[in-house]
Amino acid sequence: MVFNLGREPTEEEISQTAKSMKVKHRFATSYCQVEGKLHKTLACNDKECDCSDHSCSNVSRSQECPPKCKKSCKNQFSRTRMDPIPFVIADAGEKGKGLFAKTHISKGTRLLYYAGEIISKAESLERLEKYEAEGVEHNYLYECGQFVCDPTKYGNAGKYANNSCYPNLETEQWKIHGTHKGYRAIFFTAVRDIPKGDELTIKYDFECDPSIERKCFCGEEICTGSLNKLPSEPNKRSKQSSGGASEKKKAKKS
Repeated sequence: MVFNLGREPTEEEISQTAKSMKVKHRFATSYCQVEGKLHKTLACNDKECDCSDHSCSNVSRSQECPPKCKKSCKNQFSRTRMDPIPFVIADAGEKGKGLFAKTHISKGTRLLYYAGEIISKAESLERLEKYEAEGVEHNYLYECGQFVCDPTKYGNAGKYANNSCYPNLETEQWKIHGTHKGYRAIFFTAVRDIPKGDELTIKYDFECDPSIERKCFCGEEICTGSLNKLPSEPNKRSKQSSGGASEKKKAKKS
């Protein structure tokens, strides 16, 4: 069965999660935001639209509305914080920390904006070498368009989403007004209804040295047993879901 927290979260876990979700993006020097190369989203001009679904021209193009869109605009996810936060960071056994649903989460709910330091891909390679030299066991680098988000030492709760071969979250890339045209924000969205207490998981699909085995602990019937490989034909469902470790993950392109 799906890995479930099996209890109510503690006040400390709730507090730590809230603190983590206050972390905002930090753009490193190598991000290179250059005037003239910034993405500009036009405000939705449909007065009847609240920008909450694909009837909005911006949502349909996977781009967040600009800050000065209409007051009723609900397409401001990277700039606003979910209140209350529908998940909690808690112990996930041999996987370390994980994310768990604090309440029932409906399919299609956008849960979080993966936040950390935005760096160039060249700098991400330097950091991987640095982390290895420092003995950092896990890093959480995530490709975001032409750049990389690194929350290893500075980031929000997103880095605790563990891997599964049958994940209940998907990662999406969105364009953000005022950021580099090559940058894509990473959002986590529920791909099915998630019961209270269930672990929130994604599919890492990260690139790594195939000579280094990264064991997957998800226990799915379709599990490859390793984070280095993808399941051949994910046409079976299992009764258990969990995760593992990360190097550099990729989000699907919207």
